[in-house]
Amino acid sequence: MRLTHKKELKGYDAKIKESQKEWVKLTNHAKWLKKDLDVLINSEREKNYQNIQNFEDQLKSELNKVKDEAYTKYETGTEKA
Repeated sequence: MRLTHKKELKGYDAKIKESQKEWVKLTNHAKWLKKDLDVLINSEREKNYQNIQNFEDQLKSELNKVKDEAYTKYETGTEKA
C-alpha cells in the first residue's frame, strides 16, 4: 500500500509544479495587463475631467445669464388680489 501511495503523490507533485508554472505565467500576464489598463484608465480619466470642466463652465455661464435677465415679480394671495 505504501508504494501505491507514493506513486499517487508523485503524480500530484508533477501537477503542483505545473500549477506553479501556470501561476507564474498568470502573474506575469496580470502585470502586463495592468500596464495596458492603466493607460486606458488614465485616458478615460482625462476625458471625464475635461467633460466635467466643460459642464461646470457651461453651468456658470447659464447661471450668469439667468442672473442678468430681468424678472417680473407677481404677488399672489387674497390681500394682493
